[in-house]
Amino acid sequence: LHRAAARGLGETAKPRMRNAGALVVYAGIAVYLLAFVPPAMRRIDFVSTVVARCTPGAAFALVSDPNNWRRYVPQLELTASVRTPVQLGDLIYDRIAGPDTTHDGVERVIAYEYGVRFGTQMVTGGHGTTGVYEFVDANGVTRITYRSRLTLTLPEAWLGNGFRRGFIRGQMKIARDAVMQRIKVLLETEPAAVSV
Repeated sequence: LHRAAARGLGETAKPRMRNAGALVVYAGIAVYLLAFVPPAMRRIDFVSTVVARCTPGAAFALVSDPNNWRRYVPQLELTASVRTPVQLGDLIYDRIAGPDTTHDGVERVIAYEYGVRFGTQMVTGGHGTTGVYEFVDANGVTRITYRSRLTLTLPEAWLGNGFRRGFIRGQMKIARDAVMQRIKVLLETEPAAVSV
């Protein structure tokens, strides 16, 4: 009698244990998905800085004119003409071509203070990526700082990029540091760059 009762209890406990295991798996998935809901858990920020022998105005003039962008970002091209000088709210249509892919983008001018700040925000792509240049006169040279911020989409975070934010940040910074060095070279080798 005791053996039969024990056997019966064991058989009913097995489905309960399977249900508990499934609940643990579902809870783990829910925690994983919810972890990336707050934008701060999907955000990628980085800063890149160079110092160039030029005026803040010359640095501003170079980066605030989209017609110059291809000079220091060779893989970028404008897909529509741009009226210059640009103004806050203006849209800039461009395309960036990589080795295996091409991305068409629309950027909105979000910062335009002559000799102080210039920046854009991607309207397309779902990331809200911003890139803002700041120019500071530092005793006859100009410190140019570029600040970028993007937020991964939920599907991107859920598919593993949420855990790769540090790696992505590092790759983006390496690419931007190279761009900043090209900006520095342009500013220091062109006669107009050092004029007031």
